[in-house]
Amino acid sequence: MEKKKIAFVCVHNSCRSQIAEALGNHLRGNDFECYSCGTETKLQINQDAVRLMKELYGIDMEEKQFSKTYDKIPTPDIAISMADVIIFLTDAKQGITSADTEIALMLRKSKKPVILVCNKADNYGKDAPEIYEFYNLGLGDPFRVSSVNAIGIGDVLDEIYDKLPPKQE
Repeated sequence: MEKKKIAFVCVHNSCRSQIAEALGNHLRGNDFECYSCGTETKLQINQDAVRLMKELYGIDMEEKQFSKTYDKIPTPDIAISMADVIIFLTDAKQGITSADTEIALMLRKSKKPVILVCNKADNYGKDAPEIYEFYNLGLGDPFRVSSVNAIGIGDVLDEIYDKLPPKQE
């Protein structure tokens, strides 16, 4: 039986999608396989993020995950076509960028299940008007997440399982 594939897509690939990939691989068990992609790549992951992943989740990204070289990161169009479910990671503090809009267009055209995640929503539980603009991407309800404070991750994981196609035996 082939594992279901989850793609973490974001603008750039230096941090958000790679951290999500590492966390997804850590939480998934044998249910699915994760990979990340972005519109640009950087050869080094933010060292604060690497430290926080180890402190908060016990994931040593220096051993298990590292910044990928260009040839190891699928381009967004390839990643989207391979995926069963796509998690589109955005930055709630930064707001929608032109690159976010371009990726959202590709995702809508793909007709694949998409989960829109707005990271850096550190005021979880309070009204967050900055999240409302993400509805303009046309990808459904955005999930508010604070990866630094480990808030909202369980909700996204639940949504992944809800959107995965049923297992075929």
